Amino acid sequence: MNIQQRIWVGFTLFALITTSTGVNAKDKIRTCADLKTKTILKKARPFKATIEKYAHKHDLNADFVLAIAAVETCFNSRAVSPVGAKGLMQLMPATAKRFGVRQRSNARQNVSGGTKYLKFLMKRYKHNMRFAAAAYNAGEGRVDRYKGVPPYRETRRYVKDVLRVYNKLKSHRKSLGKKTQARRVSGKVSKKRLSIRKANAHLKMYKNIKLNKPISTLSERQTFLIASRLLLQ
Repeated sequence: MNIQQRIWVGFTLFALITTSTGVNAKDKIRTCADLKTKTILKKARPFKATIEKYAHKHDLNADFVLAIAAVETCFNSRAVSPVGAKGLMQLMPATAKRFGVRQRSNARQNVSGGTKYLKFLMKRYKHNMRFAAAAYNAGEGRVDRYKGVPPYRETRRYVKDVLRVYNKLKSHRKSLGKKTQARRVSGKVSKKRLSIRKANAHLKMYKNIKLNKPISTLSERQTFLIASRLLLQ
């Protein structure tokens, strides 16, 4: 091979690599496990309602499903892995067929199939999130073989990241719940204080009423008129 042929082959290989990288750049698999909670939720926003809907439908913890999607693709619905997994929660063709997904690139169908698979795994492993996450990554056959998380670096890192994101989202949801509860308590206290002020005002008005006769000598009609006057004031 002469120098001109070598140069031509080099340019051809460079063009192929550049084209391949350019096509898949926007669909590159990324994990958001290291991101802050607010950033994760911002990326999840377009799909959060769909994920929560199917999580509720299949009796799954929504934060757990969000964590799976965060680690799988960082909420990239067009992601394609080197082994052929597609979509938000990275469904393989066999898994998609198994759980009734016709279009893996369709975010709604993808999440539906992914949550069905997670429901199956959670039931299989008695709601053990670590085992379910490991099986989602490496397959239930390997989890069964090792009776737990397989000794693969990728799978162990995957499980660790999923649980890390899950705990971030769980803590965030708890903090929101505490703030909401604090606002409700504050509202109740304000209403109670208002009621006390009204009661004190009525008591003051009652004390300011001058009667010509002792209360014990008033007729029912006179008592009724006084009570009405108090309410109107």
